[in-house]
Amino acid sequence: MWAPEEIVSQSLGSFMNISLDEAIEIHAKALRMSHGGRAEHYARERAVSCQRHGDHEGDDVWNKVAEMVVKIETTSNAVGQ
Repeated sequence: MWAPEEIVSQSLGSFMNISLDEAIEIHAKALRMSHGGRAEHYARERAVSCQRHGDHEGDDVWNKVAEMVVKIETTSNAVGQ
């Protein structure tokens, strides 16, 4: 059984272990690409939906994704100045 803090991905017959923090960063980057300036808002909406359904872990993770979106945007803006 895999540890809950890892997401295991199978690609071309090999496995890659990704920590929850890495998965959060990957999701944040993907949301920025797919949702642009609404990425944080989308992640917060997902968090609220999870909370409404009693999924406290999902709520926590989606809020972390939203925070990572903000962090990435802040870092990108600082570098671009």
